[in-house]
Amino acid sequence: MKVVLVFRKKIAGRYSLENVFNPLKPYLNKNHKLKIYYTNGWKFLLKDIFFLRSMKADIYHIVGDVNYFSIFLPKRKTVLTIPDIGHYTQNLKNFKKFFYKLLWIKLPIHSSFIVTTISKFSKKQILKTVKKNYQIKVIPCSFRKEIKFSKRKINKHKLKILFIGTGKNKNLKSLINTAKFTNWKITIVGKISLHDKLLLKKYKIQYKNFINLSFKDIIKIYKVNDIMCFISLHEGFGLPIIEAQKSGMPVVASNIEPIKSVAGNGALLVNPLKTRDIKKNILKIANNVNYRNQLVINGVKNIRRYQPSIIANQYNNIYKKLMKYYDS
Repeated sequence: MKVVLVFRKKIAGRYSLENVFNPLKPYLNKNHKLKIYYTNGWKFLLKDIFFLRSMKADIYHIVGDVNYFSIFLPKRKTVLTIPDIGHYTQNLKNFKKFFYKLLWIKLPIHSSFIVTTISKFSKKQILKTVKKNYQIKVIPCSFRKEIKFSKRKINKHKLKILFIGTGKNKNLKSLINTAKFTNWKITIVGKISLHDKLLLKKYKIQYKNFINLSFKDIIKIYKVNDIMCFISLHEGFGLPIIEAQKSGMPVVASNIEPIKSVAGNGALLVNPLKTRDIKKNILKIANNVNYRNQLVINGVKNIRRYQPSIIANQYNNIYKKLMKYYDS
């Protein structure tokens, strides 16, 4: 069976979709002839459509952010994954919102044989938006096996906090306000806005900033930091949570869905808008060794359900279901 994974155009510093599916490739390859196709952007839409159709795949799996390609591919061969619609619900208004809903959500879903998403929360949002009872399968993300568990000794007087992502929803401002005038050292992955840079300087916060890191570099960053702070205002899943848990890092995370469900008992949950709550619980992890160790143990137990082989098998079952219908 020939399966083509259709990715968006490669964009420096944006690897989220690749990180969702790259760990699954070896397991999908065992059962299928797997091909990866990176699209080339709007200017080359017709070229991409022609090339994809000429590949004559048994299954086209659009893995996110280029959902509209499903409109131009054979419906009976198309699987569509919509990781989340946070951009639509939080950032768009008026005309842009109307066209995004039409071209990224409604028409692509209608044009696909099977639709998946990465959390129950995303599924609920999608169904609420399209206002139809489509069959949407929830298949979560997996961790990468390259991330290894490592024990760490935390110096509570010089905490090293890891913060991944700098989009508006990531809520860096709350961590800055939490860390002001402390001696914490913060590692921030992603391009920092000018406003946030000025706040970091104003509050004399020690920080390192990394942009466009390779995954090998991300692994190193997990290893050398003490606590992951993942206090997003909205997410489709929250992949850094399970990666941090895999690395043996205690996690402080937002008390919202789907983050609560993803983290399980392996994170200390906080109100992402209350800096006192965030700081109190970061210090709880730093000061209470037994609690910290138990949180790490809970994290390791939690990620068992996100093993790449388990997640890949769920996609394999989707492909089998489609082919069974196709052959009947």
